[in-house]
Amino acid sequence: MSSVNDMDIVEPLNYWANRWKEQTAVWHIDKINSTLVQYIDRLTLNSIPKKFMIPLCGKTYDIAYLSNLGHHVFAVEGVPEVIQELNDRDSLGLRFNEADSTYTSIDNKIVIFVGDLMHCPIEKWGPVDCIWDRASLIAVDYSQREAYVDVIKRSVQMSKGTYNDFRYLLETVCYEKSSFPGPPRSVDEGDMAQHYSDWCEIELLSKQKEEVFSPLIQKALGEGCTVDRLVYLLKPK
Repeated sequence: MSSVNDMDIVEPLNYWANRWKEQTAVWHIDKINSTLVQYIDRLTLNSIPKKFMIPLCGKTYDIAYLSNLGHHVFAVEGVPEVIQELNDRDSLGLRFNEADSTYTSIDNKIVIFVGDLMHCPIEKWGPVDCIWDRASLIAVDYSQREAYVDVIKRSVQMSKGTYNDFRYLLETVCYEKSSFPGPPRSVDEGDMAQHYSDWCEIELLSKQKEEVFSPLIQKALGEGCTVDRLVYLLKPK
């Protein structure tokens, strides 16, 4: 299993906490994500309830959306204040459990782990049926991608090398990496093959011009750069 030392953990969490505090969380969308709505049936196979995982969830409206559909949601977020704001906004009734560092709804259908994703004891809440990964993989430093994918694997693992019949909806951005370090960080075909092809079937659902992050990336790379938004559906091989 890949590991990340404590210094690697503290600095990124402080960075993201400051982004939220300074109201520069450009990745946040003030509505239910249209990609999730568009492909929800492909994710759930028209079955309710499913157990979802949302890594690095932030203040997403998608948790309440999935819960209202009847699904169970396990999410991870490193900034506690963000979860408190999410709870207040969507009236989720979450209560903090210090013993396992989670916010949990009264019916236990929503659980949000507070802390670093790389150190989340994900097996305690797995295996999950569905993963919704939007602005999560692309937020992680390139050097930590192997560790990130290891967490994702463990979230759907039944036993070593054996996976639940999961569906994984992954939204990424793709651009020329050399002149912009991110975040958001580019995910190209080579990255997908490197991290997923040995254990997942990969289906590209859509490719179009990226709108949310383009101004930030183009400011660094210039107006002529191309920034694509790609959506993939992954399932076990």
